[in-house]
Amino acid sequence: MARAKTEIWFTAYLLATSLLVLIAMEFAVRALFPHINYQGVQQSLFVEGKFNQTMGLASNSSGEIFGIDIRTDEHGFRKMVQPDNYENSWLLLGDSVTFGVGIDTELIFPQLIQNEFQRIKIWNTAIVGYSTLDYLNVVDVMLRKHNDIKKVVLSFCLNDVYGNLSLNPTKNSMKEKLFSFLRSNSKLYLLIKKSFFDRSKAHALYDLGLYKDGNSDIDKHLSALTSIKSQLDESGIDFLVVILPYEYQLRVGELKAPQDLLSSFFAKHNIESIDLYGEFTELNSEAYFLYGDPMHLSLLGHKVVAKKMVEILQ
Repeated sequence: MARAKTEIWFTAYLLATSLLVLIAMEFAVRALFPHINYQGVQQSLFVEGKFNQTMGLASNSSGEIFGIDIRTDEHGFRKMVQPDNYENSWLLLGDSVTFGVGIDTELIFPQLIQNEFQRIKIWNTAIVGYSTLDYLNVVDVMLRKHNDIKKVVLSFCLNDVYGNLSLNPTKNSMKEKLFSFLRSNSKLYLLIKKSFFDRSKAHALYDLGLYKDGNSDIDKHLSALTSIKSQLDESGIDFLVVILPYEYQLRVGELKAPQDLLSSFFAKHNIESIDLYGEFTELNSEAYFLYGDPMHLSLLGHKVVAKKMVEILQ
């Protein structure tokens, strides 16, 4: 009996000690590696059916995405500093990259572009998880609500060919819930993951593998872009697609088949496009992206995109 109690107390001691060590390591990582960003998304910010069948963000709300507090305006878009008086407006389409996860609002490239065009209102309609099918719904709704839109710019991320994001996913396992909690709360976990696993490479190789001739899913998503083009042509609105690279592509200096396929498709369908791959090649590839991230831009990455897009849009 005494031996059993001793074993129980020893086990409890080991667990308590291990927990204290982990807590100490967590705080040490937070102090020593402040650039490591969380990767969680506050689901309560999202609402279904904002743009036809496409979800959006709740209006006049606040919450946390990738460790950054964000606010939404009365339209449900990320709140930016914008001119009170303007001549016309431009519509920015995009996913989490254009939304600017992990970056304060004043430093994301949509805001940097807005700063340069004070006579233009920039609608940053980007939402975490959007794909080409969502962009089609956003354009449809925005054109019906706003008749002063003169230009639409899509910042195309190579994972934009995924399916529509839903607020009612299949039930997550306990393992998935645990990893989700760690991504949202533990920089120690993110440091370990980055140190032992090249998730940027894994994500890139999977997504780049989707770009194959005859892939019906790719065809469906690209068809959505031709539908957007047709709708904008009818209204006399300019359409530009800006293709953004992945970190791993820059790191290895190759694997540009997706960009080649997209550029060829856009040229064939008279969609103006520009590939920004060449704008990112002067520094270590990781400098342009968030910590251990395959595609989300860092402060430097946002500056690079903003500079080139301002130049194009002049």
